[in-house]
Amino acid sequence: TATASPPRATTPVPPCAKQYRRYRWAMLANAWHPVAFSADVTDAPIGRTLLATPLAIWRDSKGVAHATSDVCIHRGTALSTGCVKGDEIMCPYHGWQFDSSGTCTRIPQLEDPTRVPPKAAIPAYDTTERYGLIWVALQKPDHDLPVIGEYKIGRAHV
Repeated sequence: TATASPPRATTPVPPCAKQYRRYRWAMLANAWHPVAFSADVTDAPIGRTLLATPLAIWRDSKGVAHATSDVCIHRGTALSTGCVKGDEIMCPYHGWQFDSSGTCTRIPQLEDPTRVPPKAAIPAYDTTERYGLIWVALQKPDHDLPVIGEYKIGRAHV
């Protein structure tokens, strides 16, 4: 007679990556992933999704690329539909501003807009720009990006 196999235990997954098993997501989150061509990120933020995590990719006033959560902590609006003010990304809904570390620096509706509660923050991710691409790691990367020398493919010089 055949016996029924015991039920499999399910592993909880991070809320932003429900379609990935936890161990796979964690392994991939510690790696660098290209999320945009450098030329595509200009003075306006763009939205991307990496491992089911919504990202806002943007540049500060010095042209340095940053990746933060694309979800405003206040009302869940996509920050990628907002704009960049100096060195901060601004939510298009109520004007909350976040710096490159994800800290909310300004809430216009407050009597003193600079007195922001510390809990008003969004996740910010490791970001680097190399080889004409913007790379993001959702968690502390295990390795640096490899150094790739110049090479030729047909007539193209990369």
